[in-house]
Amino acid sequence: MSFSQFYQPKKMDTLEILNKKTNISKGSVREFQLSDYVYTQMVQGLKLENNNVTLHCKEAGNFGDISQVYFCAALIKKARPDCNINVVIQLQTKDKKSVEAIFPVNEFNTQFLSSDYFVQEKEIKRLIESGCLVGISVGVNGPAFEKTHHRALREYGFSKHPDTKGHNLSMGLAVDEEGISIPVMTPRRLTDIQSPWLKQAFGIFDQEELKHYKSKTKLYNLYTRDWVVVCVGINSVVAIEEKNKQNIDLVTPFDFTLEEMIARKDPVHEYGQKEKIEVSSCQILDVANLRKNGIGKISRITDAGIETVSIGEGKELRIFSGQFSKQDMEAIQQNSELFFGCTGDMSFSEAVSLNKIPFYDIPNHKQVFFDSLKELAQKNHLENLVKFFDLIAQIGEKQSEIFKRHTPRKQGWYSEINYNMKDHQSVARRALIDKEFIPSMIKIADEIAQCYSNPKLYEESTKLNDYIKANYNVENKLLAIVDRGLILANYPELIEVENKIWERFDKKEISIESVFSELKSNIQLVIEHQQANKNKKI
Repeated sequence: MSFSQFYQPKKMDTLEILNKKTNISKGSVREFQLSDYVYTQMVQGLKLENNNVTLHCKEAGNFGDISQVYFCAALIKKARPDCNINVVIQLQTKDKKSVEAIFPVNEFNTQFLSSDYFVQEKEIKRLIESGCLVGISVGVNGPAFEKTHHRALREYGFSKHPDTKGHNLSMGLAVDEEGISIPVMTPRRLTDIQSPWLKQAFGIFDQEELKHYKSKTKLYNLYTRDWVVVCVGINSVVAIEEKNKQNIDLVTPFDFTLEEMIARKDPVHEYGQKEKIEVSSCQILDVANLRKNGIGKISRITDAGIETVSIGEGKELRIFSGQFSKQDMEAIQQNSELFFGCTGDMSFSEAVSLNKIPFYDIPNHKQVFFDSLKELAQKNHLENLVKFFDLIAQIGEKQSEIFKRHTPRKQGWYSEINYNMKDHQSVARRALIDKEFIPSMIKIADEIAQCYSNPKLYEESTKLNDYIKANYNVENKLLAIVDRGLILANYPELIEVENKIWERFDKKEISIESVFSELKSNIQLVIEHQQANKNKKI
């Protein structure tokens, strides 16, 4: 459960919080962390000399975590306008220029952290000591956090108490996560698209052309990472729109050419054989299934141009591929159909905010997130949505089963299994020519389309989205973390006070009710004592 569902912004009654039904066990670290909200109570009316707040994230192959950190920065700026907000980004695969092209780096005084470990340690230690440091979904290790007198603040966990496992502000729906961000998007139309090639491809420059586009075309957002999920998504969409004569536009990160998508011959080595064997039907998308669902023409549109192939009589399927600016992506998301491709936290949050039905691509590190999402649907008795999530889970299960069948049993000491679709000898390409692979994915896609056609699915998805917005909004928890960090930065003597309260609570010598009351009274005493000393000097 998210802490935010226990917090009353205008009034915080300890007993009221504790009497709510919760998965947080009595006497646990998670229960103790409810005390963060005491700091939010106490910060009201305080004039803090040190109001520095630094948000830290690690980019991990996509822009999701960076989106989260700027979203959180905007929340803090709105709620705590007196704060001086800084953003520190540790890049791994992206470069500074690509981040600057998408995000408001100047608005929040952005710093890019060096990849050198020792430079990182030195800089992180400086940031910890300079004010409130909040990690946004980053795993944290290193001496800089272990040795600081601030205990790295609780944003990075109790270094003295390893049972917290170094938690920071961890986004998600699981019991050990704080919730998700619920973005409030600027309303956008397709006429607001800025990218010249994308605007030209849509052919929408005014309201009349927008009206014409909507009458002739259905737009779907399928921006997910895994090519298999995109493949199932495409087949699901064409099945959903089988009886509809409107053309279909799909927005994806798909980087395959049309030739790679629908037909080619692949020379491959079968295991145990030395010679190459020609395989003539290696298709990512099955042309016969597309025809069956009324597709007569397929186009792939990128910033480099347009590829088109006719496959028979019927409507056109256009696949838009590439990276899109935040504004353009928001325009697409807001004006697309309810079937909404998403991966990770931020795009799922956008699905919730826009009240879409999440077609969720499940990365390995987000399995717990997806399981928690399904569990919420089960607890709320949303049977059709549970079935929809079960079908999504089957994609990965079937993919793993067939990939395993084509994975060499023996690997060298330093060799890694190759899943690169561009490599003709990879496990992924061998799996693709498996006679069972494409038919099994089409079967799942057809079942997803059938499930989607049930009006109750949207009703249940709306109920879950509303439930998440009401109970798992991370905003209150984020502000409580910031308030705690700011008070500890300005009154460091409270660190030892809180440590002693924690130790007594951990030994079950005091209840959580006593934690709240003792912490509140001690904060008040320290503030009054410091103010008295200032008055004496004056």
